Amino acid sequence: MLGLKLLQLPFHLGGLGLRESQRSSHPAFLGSCNSARFLVSRLAPNFDVTSFFPDENCAISYFQSLSILPSNLSSQNDLQASLDDQLFASIFNTSTIRDQARLRAVAHSSGVSSGWLKAIPQPTLGLAFSPHEFVIAVRLWLGVPLFPLLPLCTCLSVIDQFGDHLLGCSHGPLRIQCHDALVSIVHHALLQDHPGVLREQSIASDQSRPGDIYHPDFTLGRPAYFDLSVRCTTQPSFISAAASKAGVAAAAGEGAKDDHYLETVNNHGGDFFPLVCESFGVWTPFALSTLSTIADRTTVKSGIPRQFARKQLLQRLSVTLWRYNAKMILRHYGLCPEDGIDLLN
Repeated sequence: MLGLKLLQLPFHLGGLGLRESQRSSHPAFLGSCNSARFLVSRLAPNFDVTSFFPDENCAISYFQSLSILPSNLSSQNDLQASLDDQLFASIFNTSTIRDQARLRAVAHSSGVSSGWLKAIPQPTLGLAFSPHEFVIAVRLWLGVPLFPLLPLCTCLSVIDQFGDHLLGCSHGPLRIQCHDALVSIVHHALLQDHPGVLREQSIASDQSRPGDIYHPDFTLGRPAYFDLSVRCTTQPSFISAAASKAGVAAAAGEGAKDDHYLETVNNHGGDFFPLVCESFGVWTPFALSTLSTIADRTTVKSGIPRQFARKQLLQRLSVTLWRYNAKMILRHYGLCPEDGIDLLN
């Protein structure tokens, strides 16, 4: 039941926007009435338009039954947002911390994690899924059970039916490839800012490698080290907190990176930038700010608007992350299109 509710939420609240007709028709009708009332009042201030909306009270009663009090100025978007917020609250308030729908609703409500769903498929820009990848990604997004069987992982743990274990297991397939693919996207963006950007450059004095990417002149002539990592949203140690607040695992990962590298890099005259996200696509605020700065710098040569550059970079990262989430599931179960196995039904 919670999964069906999650399905009806908009992207930015963790759903797919597949609403019931009733949840769309009442906001649409009442919003139209309000728009018409406003227009008629401007054209004919003394004309009573109430008689033209005999069914308006029915729509108002629907909202009142849900403890929502619409005004005569409410637009369709405002009314629909009120219904969506209430549905999100009902998922949050009628579930336990271990309910899959709640975990995903909280994680996806960060807004950024839904970038892969909003991306226009463009294979040349890395913004495309295969049909099989997309099916598995949507199931992961909604917390729908993936497979009835619960085999053992290579770490000898039982794999849950939602596939969450595979996204966080250190023995899981393709985790390193996922990390490297995300690093490549950021590396390519930084190369557009400076040709001297390198991968895994060590600090000369102690040969340590504090980051995946080295930029020789990122801030006021200071070198910068960017270190990207992906933390599993449903780690057992974070699952209680993750059910109430988005980005808990990512924040912990960022703190660990700072503890390990920040002082060393600063002592050598550089700046350290941890870029930490979660398996469900939540980035830390610091990482989002840094990625926005990187995207802005690419516009100097490309000439494209900054907002478009930011959106494109975040969507490429989002699509890549969720493609690899799906690939991890497919690879473990040995389910690939070339095997002739149909996952679309």
